[in-house]
Amino acid sequence: MQVSGDIGLGEGLGFQLVIFRRLLGPRAWLHRLVGCLPIVGLLVLGELLIIQDSPTLTRDLIIWVGAYMLALFGMTAIVRWNGRAVIKSHIARGETAKVPATYSFEEQALSLSTPGRLVVTDWSAVSEIALIRKSWLFFGPTTYFLPQRLFDSPAAEREVIAFILAHLSPAAQARSKEARALVGGG
Repeated sequence: MQVSGDIGLGEGLGFQLVIFRRLLGPRAWLHRLVGCLPIVGLLVLGELLIIQDSPTLTRDLIIWVGAYMLALFGMTAIVRWNGRAVIKSHIARGETAKVPATYSFEEQALSLSTPGRLVVTDWSAVSEIALIRKSWLFFGPTTYFLPQRLFDSPAAEREVIAFILAHLSPAAQARSKEARALVGGG
């Protein structure tokens, strides 16, 4: 069983935060909180300084909080800019913006084939499949994505997902809510 089509260069980059949230589940907020602790600490310190009526220290604290926020947003912008720059560099080297990809689903494993690359993953390594942002994500040691647009029809998508679901472990099947819903298994 195969699904083929073109994948955009860098198309999978947008899934990083989604994967992070999906894997951590309810604990994802904790990791965000840890990133906010320096800000909270500075604000608490600022309140203490205001109580002591020290305008110079309060002004300095506001500058530090502002600098921290600017750095945080700046780093996010730089990461996005770098991602776009890398894609443009690949295209400048002669790589195409779209890459033909073939996803093969066999009894023992799934494979993803693109020009110059073949990745084979045993079904036992897939811990979940999930429909996120119009793509099926295969969670495991490496997370792969299969855009829904590559399926010929909704019936073809249902057939492939049913095949995949049947080859996953019971625990992986239980985690794959969207797949079970698509094939009618709740």
